[in-house]
Amino acid sequence: MLATDRALGPLRRWGVELSVAVRPWHLPGLPALLRSARDAGVVVSLWPMLGDEDGRWANARNVAPYTALARRIVEALAAAGLPPAALHIDLEPPIAELRALLGAGRSSWLAAARSLAARSRAPGQGYAALAGELAARGVPTSAVVVPFVLGGGVWERLLGTPVDGAAWERVDVMLYTSIIEGWSRGWLTRADARAFLALCCRAALRRYGARAAVSLGAVGTGALGDEPIYRSIDELVDDVAIARAEGIEDLTLFDYGGVLARGDDWLRALVETPARQQPLVPTPRARAALWVMGGR
Repeated sequence: MLATDRALGPLRRWGVELSVAVRPWHLPGLPALLRSARDAGVVVSLWPMLGDEDGRWANARNVAPYTALARRIVEALAAAGLPPAALHIDLEPPIAELRALLGAGRSSWLAAARSLAARSRAPGQGYAALAGELAARGVPTSAVVVPFVLGGGVWERLLGTPVDGAAWERVDVMLYTSIIEGWSRGWLTRADARAFLALCCRAALRRYGARAAVSLGAVGTGALGDEPIYRSIDELVDDVAIARAEGIEDLTLFDYGGVLARGDDWLRALVETPARQQPLVPTPRARAALWVMGGR
């Protein structure tokens, strides 16, 4: 489906790079997709993901299989003369543990978090080695991270998502306001979520400087299948304006399947929305959420 003009045409029209999730079973069809994208004038970067039985996302528990998959992708495309624009290393806890954590009731959330921490204490230095290796091969890497890591190394260790110490070209913080609001179980309103976005943009710039990037969303559901999504395009316009007002211009929209289902005006909003004229004033609950993370 991604190799069709219906999928590639809007990306070309709005000058948007396509980031493609690559599971191990997608490898045989990857060269054909990159050729179609190249012919259509669309830049493609890749998002390696393991099978769910191996945790899906990169974390301290699956360094060996994840780095092996990343190498297989780069080597296969190098042999085909089709290097990707970049590799995005999505650092998140294993999907089974994340599902358990999200499904835990309020009374058992801390117990679920402690259990996750106990299973995530492997060091994961292999991702720094992978980033250096790929950089030497001319393939830039991005770390895609949950907002908790803005609070520092304690969250990296707790979640098993090692970010610091690697030569990432960019660090992309997933600040999906629809999910932040929806998964707060009523504690954060839309107003709080948008204020939290502004605070996290500021924290990302302080922590990562010019490497800071932000992912916005969600337009469509993702790996879990039930992620809360934007109620309307107006929420995306608002989020883009907030992020740009805070100095973040490197923006990613999650996800393209949702855009294809809801219309390419969502790409226009991502590209053409200007910054807010006035920075957003944080709400007390947004400040409290940042404090819980250890951010400032």
